[in-house]
Amino acid sequence: MSTPETGSADINAEAASWLRRRHLENWTAENETALQSWLDQNMAHRIAYWRLKAAWERADRLAALRRENTTPSHSSVGVRLAKFAAAALVLAVAGMGAYRSLAPHSPSAALYATNVGEHKTIHLTDGSL
Repeated sequence: MSTPETGSADINAEAASWLRRRHLENWTAENETALQSWLDQNMAHRIAYWRLKAAWERADRLAALRRENTTPSHSSVGVRLAKFAAAALVLAVAGMGAYRSLAPHSPSAALYATNVGEHKTIHLTDGSL
């Protein structure tokens, strides 16, 4: 694998090849020495390899998480239902609070209006006019 690379696509392909062999084949001390030699040739080799290695590890962790959650258990369904119920309760309480703060404060509140130039006298329940 000591062919000279001319572009980033070639370097990325070479880094991917090293990473694949390291994880999917029997890795030997000679392989490790050859990889280190390739990495030492150019900083671009190191960057490409480290970037692909980080992506490989993230993908591996995500795959492990997916395998654990492929079949929901009864307890996870119960937890989801409890979370949904809690969210619905929070929304209901918030909605009631918003309604009370925006609604008129008096249950017998009424709107009084007159036409332009008109006057009216209204007797209120507290005895005022």
